[in-house]
Amino acid sequence: MKILSRIPVNQPCNLMSIIYKLLSIILITFIFTSCGKCRCIDDKLNPNFILFDTTEVDTIIIKKFSKNSSFTSLLDTGLFDEKNSFRIKKSNDTITFPARVGNFSITSDYDWIFFLPAINKTIKISDIISEQTSMPCPGKVQCINPINSLKIDDVINKPNLIIFI
Repeated sequence: MKILSRIPVNQPCNLMSIIYKLLSIILITFIFTSCGKCRCIDDKLNPNFILFDTTEVDTIIIKKFSKNSSFTSLLDTGLFDEKNSFRIKKSNDTITFPARVGNFSITSDYDWIFFLPAINKTIKISDIISEQTSMPCPGKVQCINPINSLKIDDVINKPNLIIFI
């Protein structure tokens, strides 16, 4: 009987207590590391053509360049037409081009050239400045980095809508 009395009766409880403490530490670590900051997504530019005829913008060639490369580092080119790629929306004197067509989203990460073959017009978009922000993300609410300014054909503009006249 003396041998049996030396074995602690609550040995399984000590093991459960250790497991409980370890799980608590892991859970607390997970909670605190998930409360960091999330990077906001970049806003996209939405081109609008004012006083253009729909036949002038029914086909658009978009060229994507490395940012600040003076349009020398071409990365991608896309041919978009109303029949296959996008749908033109016209309201009064304004034609709206979708913010995203195929793999092209007009963002601040690149410089851009829009070419309108019907009227042989080239429009250069560069120096897009978008303030990079972040927010706490416990609720995973999505935030957007606003576009503060950009150059259209070397003229500084401040809209979120690109307006071509």
